[in-house]
Parts: sequence; structure tokens; C-alpha cells
Amino acid sequence: MNTLDFDYLFWVVKPLICQLQVRCDEERREDILRESKLLFYRLVEQYPKLLEDKERFYRYYIWAMKREFRK
Repeated sequence: MNTLDFDYLFWVVKPLICQLQVRCDEERREDILRESKLLFYRLVEQYPKLLEDKERFYRYYIWAMKREFRK
């Protein structure tokens, strides 16, 4: 598998995001975004072959996180 299924990844990560953002203020949301970046780097370490295009993945991942915060 050369590319990562972004939808699948997002559904794996989304429960964590939802759990963390329950009743969050702006400061906590910034913490969640930082935590999500750490999660991203852990994924890169665990699945380097799936994440060959790391820059594209990272842009998509951050876009998905920000989309969730706007809801």
C-alpha cells in the first residue's frame, strides 16, 4: 500500500479528537491541536511506508482537525 487512506485514518483519530474537545475553551483546543501533531508524528514513525508523502498527509491532517473544531 503506497498511499494512506485518509478517511480511514481520520475515523481512527476522530474519537480521540471528539473526546478531547468536549467542553473545551480556546486554550484547550490549542492543546488538542498540539496533541494531534504529536499523534501525527507517532503515525509517521509507525507507518513510514504508508506516509511516503508526509507533507501532503500533514496538510490534510491539520485541515481535518481544524474542520472538526469549527463544528
